[in-house]
Amino acid sequence: MNSSGIKRGLAVSAISALAVAGIPALASPASADVNDVINVAFEGPARNGSTGAGNGAIIVLETKGITELEAQNLTVVDNDLEGSANDATQTIGAVTVLDYREDDGTPAPAETNEFGNNDGFDEIVIQVPVTTTDVGDTAEFAVYLEEGGTAGVDATEPRAQLSIQTGGVPTTAEISPNSQTTAAGQQSAPYTVTLRDAGGRLTQLTGAENLDVTDSAPAAGTVTVTNDEITAGEILRGTTTFRATGNTEGAYTITVAGDTDTDGAGGDVADGPANLSSSAQLIVAKAVGTLTDDEVDIVTAADGWTGFGGGDYGVNSQDVPVRVDQTSIRIDIRSNTPAADANGTIVLTVASPNVTFGGQGSTTVSTTLDANGRGSLTITPDAGTVQEGDVVNIDGGGLDLQLDFQRGTVSEVNAEAETYVSKIDGTVDITVVTTDQFGLPAAGAFVEAQRTGANTDAQPQARKATDANGRATFTFTDVNATNGSTDTVTFRAFRDQFAANPIDPDGDSNFAEHFDTATIRYTTDGQGSDFNLSLDNVNTGSPTYDPTTVSVVPFSDTNTSNTPANGVNDDEVVELAIAGGDNGAPATVTVDNGALILRNGETRLSEGAASERIVLPESNAPQSIRIVGTKSGLTTVTVTSGGRTKTAQFTVTAQTDPTQARNVTVSAQDDEVAQGEQQATFIAVVTDAFGNPLRGYPVGALNIQVSGPGAFQDSDATTNPAGEARINVRLDDDAEGPVTIRVQGLNPGGNTNQFGAAENQLDPTAAAGSAQGLSASSNVTEATVNVIPGEGPDTPPATIVATATGSNRASDGYDRIRVSVDKPEAAADAAVELYKVNAQGKVRRVKTKSLNSNGRATFVRKDLNGKKSSKYFAKVRPTDTSKGDRTKAVFIK
Repeated sequence: MNSSGIKRGLAVSAISALAVAGIPALASPASADVNDVINVAFEGPARNGSTGAGNGAIIVLETKGITELEAQNLTVVDNDLEGSANDATQTIGAVTVLDYREDDGTPAPAETNEFGNNDGFDEIVIQVPVTTTDVGDTAEFAVYLEEGGTAGVDATEPRAQLSIQTGGVPTTAEISPNSQTTAAGQQSAPYTVTLRDAGGRLTQLTGAENLDVTDSAPAAGTVTVTNDEITAGEILRGTTTFRATGNTEGAYTITVAGDTDTDGAGGDVADGPANLSSSAQLIVAKAVGTLTDDEVDIVTAADGWTGFGGGDYGVNSQDVPVRVDQTSIRIDIRSNTPAADANGTIVLTVASPNVTFGGQGSTTVSTTLDANGRGSLTITPDAGTVQEGDVVNIDGGGLDLQLDFQRGTVSEVNAEAETYVSKIDGTVDITVVTTDQFGLPAAGAFVEAQRTGANTDAQPQARKATDANGRATFTFTDVNATNGSTDTVTFRAFRDQFAANPIDPDGDSNFAEHFDTATIRYTTDGQGSDFNLSLDNVNTGSPTYDPTTVSVVPFSDTNTSNTPANGVNDDEVVELAIAGGDNGAPATVTVDNGALILRNGETRLSEGAASERIVLPESNAPQSIRIVGTKSGLTTVTVTSGGRTKTAQFTVTAQTDPTQARNVTVSAQDDEVAQGEQQATFIAVVTDAFGNPLRGYPVGALNIQVSGPGAFQDSDATTNPAGEARINVRLDDDAEGPVTIRVQGLNPGGNTNQFGAAENQLDPTAAAGSAQGLSASSNVTEATVNVIPGEGPDTPPATIVATATGSNRASDGYDRIRVSVDKPEAAADAAVELYKVNAQGKVRRVKTKSLNSNGRATFVRKDLNGKKSSKYFAKVRPTDTSKGDRTKAVFIK
């Protein structure tokens, strides 16, 4: 609702109140004639007793049915609409018309009505002098249009009641804000000057008073203000604004004071008000140079600016289209001269005749570029103030832009692919996509489809509405085709299901041009042409292809266009090429094991998807898309097109880069230990952002703290292939109760890793939100072991040594792992746990047995990986007479 609408509502309430009080009720706030209306949009303060020319309260009226000539007949009347507005408590002067603003339907910004463009109301600005018995009293009167007739206000003459509080001599001139920063040579945001009297009330200057705006500048510096003398006419509403520009970096003081300058004959004359002075600061920073279009990117979900450079819209262009539902507009800056612009400030002035920003028609936004000459500014219009046809003007730093807010309308209808393959006597689905002028899905459009060729439809299929993704799917059943024959399907979009003509986005009425076609090719088996896959130019269909020959490191920095965070150009991307198939045919590409597909132009983790629908090339050139891996191990790529499915595999290698450490967990090897034990063992596990174990991470880079009856004893030097490291805690001789270990990830050797990074942040030093798609780092972890009271054994448990050996019998296809200890009698009946380590370094317990009286246990496992090695290790659990032990890993082919 605009402010004029609010005033209209208040006026109705006022008239209702008058009727209750016994004053004749009126049909409307203005008159019985709906075409003659007066509403009050603004009531300003009045300097008490100032009756000369140019003095008095400013009042803005919203009117209907009153011409500019008739406005000269606006007259004041007392509040009961019958007599003079003057009485013993107030004196009301005559009406002076200052401005007449016609609402002529002109689109913004040509129309400049202050309280609503194109709302059907003209605006008349009037001034009325007001005097009350005492400063601060409220004068009550009405303004009406005198159209002749009987004395007083006739029933057909529009009118509105007003209440004006008077103010006294100004004693303060508040300046807001009291400090702001701009760049050298760039104009500041507005400073607002507000006049108040001794009672804190808004007030005015008289026609004989002025305010001077002066400054004190640093050495060699000068400041220019847009208005160095504020007259009574410029601050009629009790407030006015000015802007300031400094030419040199430094701090400037700007002072607003009553004019006390007397230069003598022919010069200024002191005209006060006296003893009125207020100051504010202007901080001038280093300025960014003049921006060019290739240094600027305007970013919303839907706009006509296409990346750095803007496409058809350069920085000196006007009319950059933005879809009306965009809640913010971000301007990214990437300087072409980063050394010169580093740490420089840019200030943009943002203004609109009807869009507001924090309730104001204009605002400024600023940013200081980083050491690489990059930065962003965000413009956020007030919710609900943006309407179709509104504009926002952006100026500063060489930019001269006008954003035009447009409603999304259907611009194109396109079949998802150009060629489809169908089995004779079978069916085929074809999906069409409608997009708006911003290339985004257009929901709710209606599309029709009609076939010609082997099957010719007498009538189009019934129109279908597009879904939220702008899609509609049609099913076509063959009844006449032969092997190799084809149909052509034509699609057209309509505004609704009853429209006679298709949508004409170009406005040229040539409806025949606005359609898309697809071809259905019929084969006996329903399969299209064969195709082959290759990964990084290696043919994966070769019988000798080995998936380990094509490998990548886990995607580490969320942006494939940058060098990984460790500064090493490790390969992060696999290129998939599809050769053959049917040109223009749809294909589906899927990947597993956490891999992601990136389309053309996509570089970031957040842009990737596990499945994508693509279209094979229109020529014989291979179709290429990019794949990144996140989980170590084998990744399978599956491509389906034309009824055929092909697969290929590649390897994501194990993570070994310590700068990729993002998460750490710790657990106790045993939940409880008996009193008298010398130590408790904990296992810390370090992983990257995707849960991959990180081999070789230095345990010394972890902050380890122990609380309870124990202390840190020693640990492994680095993590093993499973990302694990053993940490031993020495228990006090009389330990009892919980012993807790706290492990926190730090930065090893001054290197920056990902420990402590927030969600969507690569490392703690990176900008917030700069790495979309990453979860928050889990860099602090705790685990507890409980020391159980009680007497220990008479003799300390024997220290045993456990070993494991392995073999494979090709004849029966089973792996055998034998575990034994060097002290069979001490460890007899001890539990033995067998663990298997997979290719990705993941550890899984597979079997538990007990040692026999000879201190041995044999495990038999099915050999599932042929000639490749299986990796096992075992843990012998402690008993009353023996300590536990973990075997070294054993590899079995």
